[in-house]
Amino acid sequence: IIMDPPSYGRGPGGEIWKLEDCIYDLISQCEEVLSDTPLFFAVNSYTTGLSPAVMEYMLKTTLVPRFGGKTSCDEIGLPVSATGGVVPCGATALWEGGKKAPSPRGLAAKQTEGVLRMGYSLLGRRTTGKRKHK
Repeated sequence: IIMDPPSYGRGPGGEIWKLEDCIYDLISQCEEVLSDTPLFFAVNSYTTGLSPAVMEYMLKTTLVPRFGGKTSCDEIGLPVSATGGVVPCGATALWEGGKKAPSPRGLAAKQTEGVLRMGYSLLGRRTTGKRKHK
């Protein structure tokens, strides 16, 4: 799962949805529909009230007990070419699966590798085009 939920929204009946109030339930509900051997779960936030460490803690408490694996987090930033600095603008947290995923074959393998490349690219990580299953 690659999740980039809105910070704020309104339902059809005028209900107010705020990410900082609902993110744990959202992650928990998504966890319920994962396969038995998920590969990764990434969540981004541009809400000032959610730090990278808080988002990582939510992934750690919902996913690691069921699937094992590891979590990490970081800030999202926009590079400033004039100064070489980075303007912080959000947070990201990542869970990577701990169970060995079945070896995909043929088209499924290409699709899985493509999704992993896309997910890791979105998180600013270098990708090699091949993923080793540990």
